[in-house]
Amino acid sequence: MSRISNIRADVMQDSRGEDTISCTVTLESGVAVSASVPQGKSTGSHEAISVSAHTAVAHIQALTPQLIGRESGTQKDIDALLCERAGEQKKELGGNTTLVISIAVARAHAQEIGIPLWRYLREQAHIETFPSPFPRPFVNIINGGAHTGNTRLFQEYIVVPQEDSIDACLSLAEQILDTIGKKIDTLYPGTPRGDEGGYALQTRDPLEPFSLIHAVGGNVVFALDAAATESAYSDDERTRLFGEIQSAFPLRFLEDPYGEESFTLFAQLQKTFPQVVIVGDDLTTTNSIRIKRAHEEKSITGVIIKPNQIGTVSESLEAVRNARGNGWTVIASHRSGETDDAFIADFAYGVGADGIKIGAPVQHERKAKYDRLRAIGREITT
Repeated sequence: MSRISNIRADVMQDSRGEDTISCTVTLESGVAVSASVPQGKSTGSHEAISVSAHTAVAHIQALTPQLIGRESGTQKDIDALLCERAGEQKKELGGNTTLVISIAVARAHAQEIGIPLWRYLREQAHIETFPSPFPRPFVNIINGGAHTGNTRLFQEYIVVPQEDSIDACLSLAEQILDTIGKKIDTLYPGTPRGDEGGYALQTRDPLEPFSLIHAVGGNVVFALDAAATESAYSDDERTRLFGEIQSAFPLRFLEDPYGEESFTLFAQLQKTFPQVVIVGDDLTTTNSIRIKRAHEEKSITGVIIKPNQIGTVSESLEAVRNARGNGWTVIASHRSGETDDAFIADFAYGVGADGIKIGAPVQHERKAKYDRLRAIGREITT
């Protein structure tokens, strides 16, 4: 193994044009790799705290003397040090500070030992079973909520291709997005894109997006991110709308149907729609303590894993292990303010995620992740 010889931090801009943080880790062997981290707009209050990019740079500069000389292969020890220095919810350093270092160290060591990052993460994950041969793309077609300012629509209307390979799934998703785009341009000329690349319809009918998508057809099922904390509807109104959507469309995944403390309501909905995977995001925030509670209360059967919600690679892997132990569906996810770092694609393959959310393949920050999914698919099959 090679030791860390230098760490440099810089400020860069994300897909929304906002400042975020990048970090370059250099090893004594000469290996030098960079990482950058995303930022969310619709966030749970239990997520790791994010600090300004300039503050993160200062924190990394202060941490560097404590990290220089450490073996790059001691991921758990480095992450443990970052957690200790960062404190509860990473308030002392910021989850963006700790995560960018953690990812850069993982990437540096994978390059040092000559294996793809996803394979290194798989070795670190210690997950015995991989029920899915590849992470199915959850492709954001139409945006609402906090990502567009239209809270009469839910935040993400998603298609999940059911083809037999990652290439076939991504090709189908691109065809659907192209077809629906032409249809929307005819019906609603000038419709802009939301933060994650989906079409930002200004309709007030929360069922219309799925009606438009359903008319296109294709071998897909639907997923809905209701992002309840950003919704204009009451709990009762959302429950009624979920029933209407589930009756009319092939809805298989329903994320964050209620607020982040509504464990009981989640559980009730799971009983009402047993054929739908009820997914926690703001409810669980990639936090093993909250994952344990959601399991005990039988609130969900699926979970979103966002590394920047918790702040280190090791904690993200622990969250996946716990979710797998519960028998849940695991969906790795990006954030709405993204960079061109494709770590989440390697992470999804590394932990054997059932799905991956990386938006619509229209912005270069998201295309980078789709390209990486294709590349990993080739690495695995050759």
